[in-house]
Parts: sequence; C-alpha cells; structure tokens
Amino acid sequence: MILKEHELLQIDADFISRLREQDPDALAGLSIKLVSDLKEVLERLNQNPTNSSRPSGSLAPWDKGIADEKEEDDESAFDEKEALQSKTGLNKENPSDITDTDEAVSPISNETPEPPKPRKPGRQLGSQGFGRTQQLAVTDTMPHLCGCCSACNEDLTSVEKAYTGFHTVNIEFGSTDAPGVRLTNTLNLYYMGLCPKCGLENRTEPWRAPADNSDWKKVGMTEWRLVGPDLAALIVYLSMDMRVTRRKVKQFLWDVFGLSLSTGTLQNCMMEAARALEPVEAQLIEDLCSESIMHADETPHNEAGKRLWLWVFITSSTALFFIGCRSKEIFVNLFDALTSFDVTVQTPRLNGSQFGYLR
Repeated sequence: MILKEHELLQIDADFISRLREQDPDALAGLSIKLVSDLKEVLERLNQNPTNSSRPSGSLAPWDKGIADEKEEDDESAFDEKEALQSKTGLNKENPSDITDTDEAVSPISNETPEPPKPRKPGRQLGSQGFGRTQQLAVTDTMPHLCGCCSACNEDLTSVEKAYTGFHTVNIEFGSTDAPGVRLTNTLNLYYMGLCPKCGLENRTEPWRAPADNSDWKKVGMTEWRLVGPDLAALIVYLSMDMRVTRRKVKQFLWDVFGLSLSTGTLQNCMMEAARALEPVEAQLIEDLCSESIMHADETPHNEAGKRLWLWVFITSSTALFFIGCRSKEIFVNLFDALTSFDVTVQTPRLNGSQFGYLR
C-alpha cells in the first residue's frame, strides 16, 4: 500500500476538488497512487483457499456449507442433554417433580465427559498485560520526519510534530584505539503534520514486512522492536554458534550489560533473524553448485513428534542444512533452479553405514 489508512480516510470529494484547483499535477499523481492501492486491495479481496495459501477456516460463514451448522446442532443437542441429566439428578429425591421429559433421560450416563481443552501457551486473550519495568537512559534520539506531503509534495518541516515512538536497545563495538562494547538506548520518534496547502494529515509509521502465507506466516518483521540489529546478531551468535540456551543468554546479557530481556523476546529475535536470512539460502545453493564436487549425508531428526531427516550438503567452502523427508524431493528442491548442474548420486557402503555424495 502506498497511502496509509490514516491518509486515505481524509481523502473525500471536497479534498479532491480543492487539490484540483490548487495543483492539477498533484491530483494526477494522487490518482495514480489510488489506482495502485485499489488493485492491491482487489487482489487481496479475491484470495481464497482455492487460489492462495489461505486456510479453509478463513472462509466466511455463508461459504462454509452445512458443516458448521451440523457441528453447532450437535453441540446444542449435547448441551440440552447435559441440562436434562442435571435436572433429573436434582429431582430424584422428589419423584413427583420429574416431568415426562426428565423420565426419558437416565440419571446414570455411561458417556465419558469430554476433557477440557488445553490452555494455549502465552498471554491469554483479554488478560492484563505487563510492560517493561527496566528503564534505561536514552543515549540517542532518531527522528523519523514526514518531509513532504504525500498528496501535493508540500514541505512539512515547519508544521510536523512527534506523535509516537519506541526504544531500541543495541550495542556499539569500539575501534582499535578505543576497544570495548557499549550498550545504547535509542528513542525513535515518528512525526505527523497537517499540510497547510491541501489539508492532508501526513504521518510516518514504522516499516512492517508484508504478510507471508508460506513458511513465515507466523513470523512478523517490523522496525518497531526492542532489540537492535547488533544486539540481535550477538543473541543469534550465542544461541546458534556457541550453543547457549535461552536462559543462559538471558543471564549473560544481565551479567555483562545489565540488560533485562525476557525469554520470549529472545525467541522472537531468533525467529525474525531466521526470516531475514532467508535470501541467503539461494546464495548458498549457488555457491554449492559452483564447486566440482559436493558431498551429502543425512541423519534421523525428530521434530514435534514427526519423523524427519536432517540433510547436509557440503563442499570445501560451503555447508547447507535441510530438514525434510528422505526422498528425491530434497534434491528436486535443491537443484530445481540449476538445470546446468550435472548430478550423479553414488551410495557406497562404509563399515555397514550408507552415505552418498554428489558430483
């Protein structure tokens, strides 16, 4: 989306009429932006489980058929039966109070009551949240200015003001003359301004990555985050390269920097870093296939109770790991885009174990 929702809500017939009288060229540019946003909205509106990766549960109630109605009828019948059984149990001391309906239901039921649904991990919907209690001194301020109006390109420097902001904690590495590591806390301020020419209220917002409906649909990326890039790199290094647990990483940050971070913040940092490094996979595959010989091996890998396999493809300078099934699918996914690479698979046996290599 080019125009933000806050800006679109201000554009009406009166605004367009004023802009046409003041600057027709600005109106033409605004129309192009509106057409682009309209096409994007139409594409999103037409998405459904048959033409996209949207789940079937995203369908509207009137598009789901009679499956949901049948489920609701079963649940309501079960609730009525439980109510009748409860009523029968209460009136069994006084049989004269039992109605014909009550007599039709046996007070003793052989049905095992359904166990309660397990509670979802994390903070429950509607519960009270808890913010950060540690207050760090601000070492720097980063203003995010509007610059010019989105509609008429009028300069907004003199009229814009800050309306929101957040803190970013990061680390700074020293130089050869002044070695060491310093903890920083940057205050990011976002500004808004009312255009004096066309009357459009402009404002800056933190960048957010588009929604991913494939592998990263549950991992969001945004500028509005507490952990800075260098601190995130240190957390990834300690967790992945040094094999340090989340609890010990949390203890390390507190002992060395006096920084308090929750385990959930560390985990979110790891997941966002993994999504940010997704383009590196294509470069690794290209580096692997540029070598004359490549070795491959696999070992069993259980994940969430499912039997999978951990694959490694390695050359003299590059190593790439995959988790998947033990079939040719892993090779198809690896070499699909590289039709010029000649693949030869050999599986000799060594001490009773089987391994393979490619060349």
